Formats: sequence, C-alpha cells, structure tokens
Amino acid sequence: MAVRSDTHALSRPVPYLLERAYSDAAGTNGQTIEAPVRSTGDGALVAPTAVGSTVTVLDSSGQTIVDAAAVTVGGSVASYTFGASLPSSSASLGDGWSVIWSLVIAGEVYTFRQSAILCEYVPRNVITAADLYGGEGIAELRYAVPQAQQDAPRGDGTGWGPQIDASYYDFIRKMLANGRPIWRSREPTGYREWLLSRSLQRAVETIPATEGSSWAEYRKRAYFRMRSAEASLRLQYDTEDPSIRRPGTGPILMCAVSRPLL
Repeated sequence: MAVRSDTHALSRPVPYLLERAYSDAAGTNGQTIEAPVRSTGDGALVAPTAVGSTVTVLDSSGQTIVDAAAVTVGGSVASYTFGASLPSSSASLGDGWSVIWSLVIAGEVYTFRQSAILCEYVPRNVITAADLYGGEGIAELRYAVPQAQQDAPRGDGTGWGPQIDASYYDFIRKMLANGRPIWRSREPTGYREWLLSRSLQRAVETIPATEGSSWAEYRKRAYFRMRSAEASLRLQYDTEDPSIRRPGTGPILMCAVSRPLL
C-alpha cells in the first residue's frame, strides 16, 4: 500500500457537544458542526473538496442519525447543519455518540472519527477579539497580535481567534473533568467572565515579557483575574434542585493520612 506524502489531522481537541432539537416561538434549532483539518507539516488549514465529502452521525446505540450527508465548505472548513428535528428531542442524552467525516482532500479520501455527547444545553463561545481589548480587557492587545496571526502577508489573519477558541475548549475540558453529567448542565453562572479571563490569560502569555515590564504586570493581573473567575464560576444541573449552584471545580478526593500501600 502506498504511503501518503501528506498527512492531516482533525483540529478538534474535545468531543462534539450536540444539542437536542427544541422548538420555541422563533422556530426550531439547527446546530452546525465543523471539521477544521490542518496539515501536520505546517499547521495550515486544508480545504476539502465539497463534492464527494460527507458526514455520518451515530447515536450511542450505533444507530445512524445522519447517513453520509453532503457537507458545505467555507473558509477552508467543512461543516454540516442538522435539520430542524435532529438530533431528535426524544433521543437519550449522554455520551457514546460519534461523528464521522469522510473528506476529499487533493483527490484522496480522509476519514476522521470524533466522539460526541448529546446535551440538553450547549454553552456557546461568547467572546470576540473586541472583548480582549475593549473596556473589560487590555487596550494594548489591539496592536500586539503575534506576527503569525496578523493579516497577510505577514500572518494568516486569524487575529486572537486561536487563543479565544483554545479558551473555549479549556472550558469544555473543565466540564468533562468535573465528574458530573455534562449533558445535564444548564447555562453556568459566571461563564462569560471565566471565558474572557481565560482568553486574556492565553493572549498575554503569547507576548514575550521581561521582569518589570508592562506585559509582565499584565500577566500577573491576568493570573489573579482568572483565579477570581474560577472561584466565582457556578454550575447547575437538571438532576439537582433549580436553586443550587455548585462550584465549577470538581469534587476533591481525599484518602487517609498514611503511607499508600504498594
């Protein structure tokens, strides 16, 4: 079998969080999922060919919910928007779902399989670059974007997007590690401040800072702001009393004070 000269990776560090269909006065929802694929050589986005590229979604029992549906390609990223009634409002919440992308790249078919979780509510990314250097952020960040992320020809034009996206994924990882059923969570209290603080922290960490410089001071401030946001984050779950808001950190496991047995 011939070895491919180019290798690619699905740039999705956490499982997909799918949201059950619902209806309201504005109509029905239609969630969109994306498959950003990057070259493992230089990390650049690789644009798949829309013709022939498909996505399949399986539920936790292995039943096909979306069967080799056509994808849309925009901005070098393949995406798929669920129909108004998918995933079904009667589908069982929980993990064990799968999203399988079959993408045509440079004439070859690449298959990427990613786990997914069906949730009642999925928190969205609510931070933009303007928030980082606006009234709640650090004004100097407007002009301090890393060179590789600046507009062409010096950079790829992503701005502070990578840091904001990474912060959102940090929150998803935090929810998954919390030890409670993420598919039963509701909108967290203090979520926006947590996400903004984490994005600011990631942003200032990308800028070289010598001891005593203004950027070193910004790093310290970002650290303590993140600590405060972490302490203020509160989570709510459908399985608990509606008035309860639990800390965002997971349970602390303790053992007896003794030498552990080998």
